[in-house]
Amino acid sequence: MVLCYFSMLRHFIAVTGVLALAAIMTSCGQPGAPQPPSLEMPRAVTDLSVTRKGDRVAMRWTSPARFTDGRIIKKVGKTNICRTPGNLPAVKCDEIGNVPTELPKASGPIEQSHFEDKLTQVTLGTVMYGVEVQNAYGKSVGLSNQVEISTAPALAAPSRVNATVGENGVTILWAPIAAPALPEVRFGYQISRRGESGQFAAIATVPIGDTSYVDQTFEWEKKFEYRIDVVTESASDNRVLVEGEDSETASVLAHDVFPPAVPKELQAVFSGPGQKVFIDLTWAPNLEPDLAGYFVYRREEGGTFTKLNSAALTVPSFRDDQVQAGKTYIYSVSAVDVRGNESAKSAETSESVP
Repeated sequence: MVLCYFSMLRHFIAVTGVLALAAIMTSCGQPGAPQPPSLEMPRAVTDLSVTRKGDRVAMRWTSPARFTDGRIIKKVGKTNICRTPGNLPAVKCDEIGNVPTELPKASGPIEQSHFEDKLTQVTLGTVMYGVEVQNAYGKSVGLSNQVEISTAPALAAPSRVNATVGENGVTILWAPIAAPALPEVRFGYQISRRGESGQFAAIATVPIGDTSYVDQTFEWEKKFEYRIDVVTESASDNRVLVEGEDSETASVLAHDVFPPAVPKELQAVFSGPGQKVFIDLTWAPNLEPDLAGYFVYRREEGGTFTKLNSAALTVPSFRDDQVQAGKTYIYSVSAVDVRGNESAKSAETSESVP
């Protein structure tokens, strides 16, 4: 009886131990492939943009949101600003400054980081700009995309910029500036214009020796602003290397009060015997782009002019068939533009009906 009891007890302990071991193994989970430790290296910037205006160099970029292993960045180091002489991409950062790294927000629009450099006392050539985002331990995967910027000299903007409206267009005037004589580059004035809304857009570049420009590409009855900067161009291929700072603006309302030129070479010819009585008029055409047409005036000797057509003629000719035998008629012609500005009357011509 006692032997049987101990046999049953040993069996119970064995079974209980196996179940307990299974429970322990289940709670620990299944072993997997070992994971390498994260280096926490921020991804490199890929959208760096760099522009130069005068001596100011503006840099903009988007800071990375993740490490190279795909994990979201929660802690990061500084961003180094890199500038390397020459036109070859740098392999390491020639640091000229640094800024705190601005991590992208979890929601809302993406905000770009920015930095402004100033080029002073540099030789003619180029430099490469880049940025380097470091982790919290001062390590990085390397430089961003790199952008080449010219170090050609930039000149100051002209002063006393003025704009006036005339019958030939908007005339822009400015005070001249002194430009250095450099064989590698040449300078010119770049004239820019904008309407009541929108951005300035360049409309012309003139030699550095000029002090005026006439804009004939505007629209009448609108307001415009003009400004000027000095561009530095490559003497070998005319590339714009740098734009200088902008001048003060000059505003103008392009109000058209200027009529077309007076028509010329007016001639009158009687139809001749044996056919319907009329007098044909012809004259030299006007060439204004905003020309609407012509008005024809007639009078008899000792009388006053009467307009013969209510709507402007679109061709430089007219047939007057309201004439009578035995009379002499005197004619004159004027030109009118699309805004109703009418020229003075032309020189008179006459013709008699037998």
